[in-house]
Amino acid sequence: MTASNTPSLSACSFPSVGTDEESFVVLWKDGQEKSGEPTTTGVAEEAKQLINKELAEIDQSNLAGKSSGNIESSPSIPLEQSISLLKMPEVDRVLDPRDIISIMDLSTDASLEQVQHKISLIVEENNHLKEKIIQNNATMKSQYERMVAWQEEAEKIHQMHKQKLLEAKEFIEKLKKENNDVTREVEQVQASIKAQELELTYLRQALREQEQCNDCKQVMNEVQAYEKEINDVRSALQASRREIEEVKMESQKKQSVNEEKLSALNEVVDALRSQLYFTSQQQNMLPSSEEMDSIRERLASANVALVQMEHSKNAALSEVESLNREISELINAPPTQADEIYALKAQLETYKADFEAEKKTMELIKVQNEKLSADVKHLQRQNQQLQNVIRDNECVVS
Repeated sequence: MTASNTPSLSACSFPSVGTDEESFVVLWKDGQEKSGEPTTTGVAEEAKQLINKELAEIDQSNLAGKSSGNIESSPSIPLEQSISLLKMPEVDRVLDPRDIISIMDLSTDASLEQVQHKISLIVEENNHLKEKIIQNNATMKSQYERMVAWQEEAEKIHQMHKQKLLEAKEFIEKLKKENNDVTREVEQVQASIKAQELELTYLRQALREQEQCNDCKQVMNEVQAYEKEINDVRSALQASRREIEEVKMESQKKQSVNEEKLSALNEVVDALRSQLYFTSQQQNMLPSSEEMDSIRERLASANVALVQMEHSKNAALSEVESLNREISELINAPPTQADEIYALKAQLETYKADFEAEKKTMELIKVQNEKLSADVKHLQRQNQQLQNVIRDNECVVS
């Protein structure tokens, strides 16, 4: 409601009440015959017109007051917050014709006293009506001033609420724009995360394949252990060969000594046999018991020595054969292990290079993934805060 829609005091102008002549009102009764005198008829008509005009203006002002009180309030200014207006006293719009005193009641035959009495009654009624009009004018002026103050206050509140509403709308639009930007950023980050997840899945698969090759370290350790064992075996083999050579030389020496002793004993036995045979043939007599005992003792000692030499020879030969078997086994085994070691070494070098490259790639991807996760969490927190602010503003606006 604006001040332009409020009826002004100029529109509700009332007749001046400065003098009795200007505010003198004559009421008349409908249904009485008019006097034939021109002055009496003119005064009655003028009084009738003034009364009708005043009543119409009072009706207009009351209707304007009611219509201004019923004007729709702004959505942003509730009626409970408006300034309470004092109730305007009701103006008597309808006058009882029986209470109206008119000059037309005077007959032409009335006396001067009757005329003066009637005129005094009319003047008294006119003064009473004048006071009523003054009271109504003062009341309407007070109500108009209150109405204007209420309109100004309502206009201020309306403009303030309108400004707040515009600011809230601008803030909501800004938040919506920021929310759309954040949503786009989140979608981009989610797409990037999906790509990173696909790449991470591929790398995990490669890592699982690489984990299968993690045994390469163990194999390398085993190869190093094998190499150490081979070196130890080679050194032991060389020492064994040297020992075998020494044993061979000693066995050959012992064998040659035993052969010499055996040949000497055989020669002695043959000589004794030939001597015994020759003696028996020459003398055809048995040898003496002392000679026989001596020969037997010498033969027994020769047989014992021969048996001991045979045992020593057999033991040396068996030891030489066992050493030869061990040497042949050691000589035949290392080439196969060496070939396997060389193949494993080449394979280990290849696996080691691939493992180092994939390890660097995994570390780089891990750093990027952690950074993306931190960005996504930050954007999600910011989006949640914006949604809460939008929800609060919608509640305030509603």
